[in-house]
Formats: sequence, C-alpha cells, structure tokens
Amino acid sequence: MSQIASFFVLPAHEVEDLISAAAADSLWDFLSARAQESEEFFGSGSLLLDLDLFLMDAHTMLFNLSAKELSDRLSKMHGSYKALFDHRAARRAITVLTETDWDEVAIRRFYEGEGRMEVDEELIGAFKLARDHALRWMHEVDERGVGLLSIG
Repeated sequence: MSQIASFFVLPAHEVEDLISAAAADSLWDFLSARAQESEEFFGSGSLLLDLDLFLMDAHTMLFNLSAKELSDRLSKMHGSYKALFDHRAARRAITVLTETDWDEVAIRRFYEGEGRMEVDEELIGAFKLARDHALRWMHEVDERGVGLLSIG
C-alpha cells in the first residue's frame, strides 16, 4: 500500500492550535483552513521514509532534525508520521540534504542493502525527485513559519 506525503507551511504562532487540532482529531480541517500546502507531491510517501533511512548512513535522519518532541507528539496523536520544522531545523535539513552524496551508486547500494534487488532508473529518479521536493519545501519555511511533513 502506498503512503501519501503532504507538505505544509504555516505561521509559527499557529503551532499550539495545530497541536490542539490534532488532539481533537480535526488536523486536516485545521490544515486546509490555516496552512498553505506546498506543491503536490506525486511520489509515494514511502520514498520520503526511504530518504530518511538513506540519511541515516550520513549519521542523521530528517525526522531527527525536526522539532523532535512536537513531531513525536503529533505523530502519536494522529497515528502517522509527522515532522515539524521551524526555520532553524529546516536550514539544518537543507544543509544535510545538499551535503549528502546522492550519486546513483550510493542510492543503488542503499536499496540493495534494504533487500530491494530490482533497483532501476525509475526508482532512482523518483528517489531524487523526493529529495528535491523536500528541499523546495524546506526553502519555503521562513523565520516566521514552520513546516509540517505528514506521511501516512
């Protein structure tokens, strides 16, 4: 089953309301009314989870760069992966994403290490598009905003 990934940006002062909406099971209503959804991501959310595992080889993970406590809280309340990035966390993630080696050999080695024997150009291309999408979205998170990545 494919997972859906959604990228949102909202004002930083709305974070407590975001948490309250998640607790009241009205997260999607809140996001549609008060957050701006980034460009639609047409890939599978599992690509973003793969991206996170790939980064683990660089001794970090995207989710660990997020506001960990709030991200974990949102994930538990809503029952899916959530990562909340303030401006500083987004900048750290941008640095990690741009400084990591994304060559085809490294990506192929990652997937083969995960037990995926058929790694074709389409998968490698989709993986790089997921990285590029995450980078564009993180650049949207300014000093007054936060970014929310939802995978589920």
